[in-house]
Amino acid sequence: MKVGPPATAGQAAKVDARHQTTAPFVWAIGGVVRRRRRAACGSRDAVTLAEQLAGLEPAGPVGPPSRVIRLGPVELAWVGASETTLKLEDVPHFIGKSPFVANPRARIQDVRDGFVKLLVHAGSGRVLGAQIFGPGAGERIDEVALAIALGAAAEDLARVARAPGTLSEALGEAARAACGWPMMLLR
Repeated sequence: MKVGPPATAGQAAKVDARHQTTAPFVWAIGGVVRRRRRAACGSRDAVTLAEQLAGLEPAGPVGPPSRVIRLGPVELAWVGASETTLKLEDVPHFIGKSPFVANPRARIQDVRDGFVKLLVHAGSGRVLGAQIFGPGAGERIDEVALAIALGAAAEDLARVARAPGTLSEALGEAARAACGWPMMLLR
């Protein structure tokens, strides 16, 4: 059997659910399998394949992938459901939002723009999604991805003791706002 690149430019390699190609002892992951695949997804595929080859049962994806757009020192990051999607699907939800201007660290760094927005199911309180716009947003969005994967509620995020004087406190403040008990925001 001939093993090589796809016959046509842009064509993805064919694999089964265990990343096995049609050639024996040849596996494929990431961008080779799916075009325009994010590096984080390819990395996750690599871990799954390594577990499988080691004889372990692969855990597979834990939660939704986070996304980040870097705009210089400011970033836009998001994970899970968007407000638009929740409205279109008639999912009862509410929003907890914290502007960075309410965060002491952001004020020290002269960050005037940016926010954390947390989308929460109105019935269960479970975290459904989030958007973070501001410096280091990509460093904090994965906490929300983990919360979604674990089925955590906004109250769970609100009760996490974060290091004082950090931008990550804005996530805790957004969670507290979603619960109706913000500390740094005027009501």
